[in-house]
Amino acid sequence: MLAVAVAAALLGACSGPTSTTDAVPERYIESPTVSEQARQAYGDGAEAAYRELAEFSMDEWLKTDVLDPAGPEPTAEQLTDGIPSHLTNATAARWAQTVNAAVGGDDAAREDINVLRLYTLDAPTLRLPPGNRLVTSQTITKGTVNVGTSSSGVTPLVIDFVQDAELELRNARTPFHISLEKTVQYTVVPRESDPALPTTAPATPGATGATGATGAATTPTTPFTRDPRVTWLISTFQGDVTADYEGAPEPTATE
Repeated sequence: MLAVAVAAALLGACSGPTSTTDAVPERYIESPTVSEQARQAYGDGAEAAYRELAEFSMDEWLKTDVLDPAGPEPTAEQLTDGIPSHLTNATAARWAQTVNAAVGGDDAAREDINVLRLYTLDAPTLRLPPGNRLVTSQTITKGTVNVGTSSSGVTPLVIDFVQDAELELRNARTPFHISLEKTVQYTVVPRESDPALPTTAPATPGATGATGATGAATTPTTPFTRDPRVTWLISTFQGDVTADYEGAPEPTATE
């Protein structure tokens, strides 16, 4: 079962002034530590895989239309858009099932998808800032790249990093700041090792989801086309998310 620790503060609104004086880059990716085994297996491709997954996480984890506190519940399309292209075919099918379970009200499924797409801030008294610029900065640090256990002749890479994000909202007219931290581990394989693309996303009712969740919801039948720029595919992932409101740590809940 994927352990996703999401701060309880995400489930309620807070108030107070905000300080946004910290000078941080809008996007920053620190170079990783790459093991000798990973370099032997893939050469410079090992670090390239890390950077591809880091960029993917920055691009896809936080979506304004999903996290808008004043918006409706996110749809399966909003939670899925942009993600299956970076998953192996089997994981993409299980991801679709987990998303459908989340949209259907399954709290465990909602927690499971938080690592790839944060589901909600669920703070109804807060609003997006002027210009809807929710995410003000993201940084990825403490990255490592190692090799995993080979399967069917394919040696996977295991990529770990910490992703920090700064969010800016409004409580009435007062700026309201939220800091997020995500620790994540991806197991990835070269795209050519999983070449067949699905025309549908079949699923077996009750099957185990990509993150360990179960659910009987059917998966979307809309085909996806894999982005040709994607060269590494996620076969498994796990991680946790914590939140800090206004610079003061809030209690966390672990699933």
